[in-house]
Amino acid sequence: MESPMIKLLAALVFLYGGDLAEFTQQPTTTESQSGVNFYQRLHISSEEKRKIAEILTTMANNSVFQLLFERKYLERLGQEVHHVHPIRFLGTIFTDPHLVRCMFTIRMSGFKWGGFVDGITERMKGEIKAGNVDLYVPGFAEQLNLRAADIQSYIDRRDIEGLVLFLMDKKRN
Repeated sequence: MESPMIKLLAALVFLYGGDLAEFTQQPTTTESQSGVNFYQRLHISSEEKRKIAEILTTMANNSVFQLLFERKYLERLGQEVHHVHPIRFLGTIFTDPHLVRCMFTIRMSGFKWGGFVDGITERMKGEIKAGNVDLYVPGFAEQLNLRAADIQSYIDRRDIEGLVLFLMDKKRN
């Protein structure tokens, strides 16, 4: 029986082409120390960024009642970007001033905030469990002009909501 990781790797090879071996090799200490920004290697297309923006803008600009009518649409968009690494997802949000403002609006609704936090927490904890987060923290922090140690402390504690609130505080417009 194939493990879920092998299936994921095979899917990545199929989607992006290339040799499976390049996806299964762990970066060496030498690569990490050479200044390679692994975060920048996390794939995200402009279309995926647009969909993330559409999800957050729709959540921010509509009442909870209106969101009930948008539910299927938002679920479809969510499924289309579900494969985006959660660190890249957060990087997309917190490098866009409009999306940062959307986050503050979403935060004002317990219903909206709870949905967002539950989704990003589930994805992030899955990646943490797979050992697939720490490598990206330095580049993520660099992109946001923050200290990697501050971000890593939230990751180490599995405090994803705290991380999002920290990012919101640091990127407040």
